[in-house]
Order: sequence, then C-alpha cells, then structure tokens
Amino acid sequence: MVNKYYIIDTNVFVAANGGTDQLSEDDINRCKSFVALLFSKTIISIDAKSEIFSEYFRYMNRSGQPGIGDAYVKYLWDRQCDKTVCELVDISKNKNGVYKQLKGKEDLICFDPNDLKFIAVYLGSKFNTTICNASDRDWEENKSLLAKYNINVLEVLQEPTP
Repeated sequence: MVNKYYIIDTNVFVAANGGTDQLSEDDINRCKSFVALLFSKTIISIDAKSEIFSEYFRYMNRSGQPGIGDAYVKYLWDRQCDKTVCELVDISKNKNGVYKQLKGKEDLICFDPNDLKFIAVYLGSKFNTTICNASDRDWEENKSLLAKYNINVLEVLQEPTP
C-alpha cells in the first residue's frame, strides 16, 4: 500500500466505524485496518467543491471521534490542501446536472447518483487511482461497465487482510 492513490466511498468509513448491521465483526475489523493504513503514504482524491466531504460529514463526526472513520475524515479535512495527502479534482455538471467528466460515458449514469461524484473524480484525477468500496453492491454489479472505462475498484472486504 505504499504510495497509493485512492478515492474512498463513504461506506468504507461507515464500516470502519462499525456503523452498518450488514457486516460481520471481521468485515468491520478489515475496514478499520484498511483505514488505519490510509494515514501513511497515500494520496486521496476528492473534489474541489467538497461534494464528497458533504457526504462524508453526513455520516462522520467532524470532531474525529469516536471511530477511526471519523478520525480519518477529520485528518483528510484538515489536510485537504496538502498535496502529499490530497488531490483536489475539479468536477462540474452540465446544464442537465450530469458531471462533465461523464461526457462520452453516459452509460455510467446508471449508477447510484450518490456514487457518480466518485466516478467523476476518478475520471478527472491526474493519478492512476482506485475507488475503494466496502459494502455498496453497485460497484461489483457494474464491474464490466467500469472495466470498459478502465475504472479500478478495490473491494476492501474481498482483499487479503492488510
């Protein structure tokens, strides 16, 4: 996990905080371990307009307590202008409310509208990044569509324990 570039779906932080009934204790611990590794040698891509942070803070405590998901989101918020921690990606929507980064890739609009911002950031990133998911099924269900556009998704719960 040295020098990796990631976009983190909110569900990873929620799971790391133990905030979902659908995951086992082992799954929650796997997410906690993954989030703990994010504190070093990773760059997280987020949007410059804070759409992702707006979603994060609907589920995470701005104080950074009590869970590791809360702690990491606060860490990221406090360092969003630090280029060794964060990449700020400009994303925008057209007059129809569709992210401009999806132009020519309109079949991606089938995703949950809440996940499209992560895809737009992925498509706008200057890095070879990876979207990280813990518990949303749409990433796995649309694996072939994502592959069509070379969009990398890391299923945190399917990877070997770090």
